[in-house]
Amino acid sequence: MIYFLYGEDTYRSKEELRGMIEKNKKDNTGWVDFIRIDASDKQADVFKEFKQAINTVSMFSEKKMMIIENVFDLDDDDQDKILELLKKSKNGGKV
Repeated sequence: MIYFLYGEDTYRSKEELRGMIEKNKKDNTGWVDFIRIDASDKQADVFKEFKQAINTVSMFSEKKMMIIENVFDLDDDDQDKILELLKKSKNGGKV
């Protein structure tokens, strides 16, 4: 499942995200791998981090919760590459 939280009301977006994280903690006793990437960090290679996070298999959890903050700060090419990775990984295969 993919959720986009965006808009001018950043306070409510952050509260919604916090609620989603807390709900996942309650609903998944073994919980999920939790990965958070900030796309506004110009030093980071967001696409590389995202691809690595998708391909990493954990011994301890079955699910992953990935958060890419400020995804619209990425250039169009990186956004397209991330979208393609999501499409390829839809069936659970490595990309």
